[in-house]
Amino acid sequence: MWRLWRSRNQLVFQHQNLSWQSTLKRAKDDVQEWENAQEYIQSLNHYTVREGCNNRESTHQKWEQPPMGWIKCNYDGSFTYRTQQTNSGWLIRDDKGFYKGAAQAVGGTMNNALESELQALVMAMQHTWSQGYRKVIFEGDSKQVEELLNRKQMHFGAFNWIREAWSWSKRFEEVIFSWTPRTNNQPADMLAKSHLPQDTSFIYHYFVPNFITNALHCNHY
Repeated sequence: MWRLWRSRNQLVFQHQNLSWQSTLKRAKDDVQEWENAQEYIQSLNHYTVREGCNNRESTHQKWEQPPMGWIKCNYDGSFTYRTQQTNSGWLIRDDKGFYKGAAQAVGGTMNNALESELQALVMAMQHTWSQGYRKVIFEGDSKQVEELLNRKQMHFGAFNWIREAWSWSKRFEEVIFSWTPRTNNQPADMLAKSHLPQDTSFIYHYFVPNFITNALHCNHY
């Protein structure tokens, strides 16, 4: 409504006739900007170093670095029940805990959150393999995914995704599928839930994105 009002004022006072397509695009951009701002504010409220780290339970275990010669890829998927749309995020660190890159990707339409998590895992496997990593621990906060990939349980409805992950695992020298509590997976969770710019389906972050800096700090301290 605000964009319609602005278009009306530009027509009346500045004699500029904006097309309805242009007005609609600007309205969508405004909504996206507002949603990104809300997510950023929420991340500040939940993941600041002072409040996010000091308020953890004393029994909490921090993120653990992989063995020497390995890298660890923490991944997560987000699923919107209303639209069934998905996003994925993953973060790569080496055996010293050093940041090696992170990525965000828009996924396909899934039926449930489990499929979203499996899709995020497959995307992370494809990307780490393309980066030349061959000994990788893929760590997520879905216990069900870990049990499915390690053959501790079966799920016929998600078998195609499970088979895809097994297929990709054969391309690596060694692969471990592990589980970690959600509190240890916050950077990947934030990457998955942060909206990508309009008309963008993939972003690779060579440097640490600002919105996960504090969560990364909390992972180590």
